[in-house]
Amino acid sequence: MDNYYQKKLNQQRTEILKEILQRLQMWDKTLPQAELIFKQNKQQITDLEKLGFSLNKLNHADRELVKEIVTAYQRILTKIRQDKAEVKRQVLELTYSRGAMKAYLNCNRQRSLINFDF
Repeated sequence: MDNYYQKKLNQQRTEILKEILQRLQMWDKTLPQAELIFKQNKQQITDLEKLGFSLNKLNHADRELVKEIVTAYQRILTKIRQDKAEVKRQVLELTYSRGAMKAYLNCNRQRSLINFDF
């Protein structure tokens, strides 16, 4: 009987991990959508923890799903950071002359995010 429940829990865990990955892959590249996905995934992870989720208990297939989820999160966060840097660059471009903008960015040590050598 215990083995039956363990199989059910493993199946449910795999389904939840697949749902999380599917949501991440459906991201439409907007910040509000990312926030919604992160919130929903956080709730799903809380549900997994209630089921006794532990990385040590994952089988190989589940570990691969977790790796894909981590990769998707990293891709989304990188895109958000790039968009934020681009918006900041555009605001600075509109606000300052080119020389003042370079000085401002050098002062805050954020030059590495933006390439001004065009």
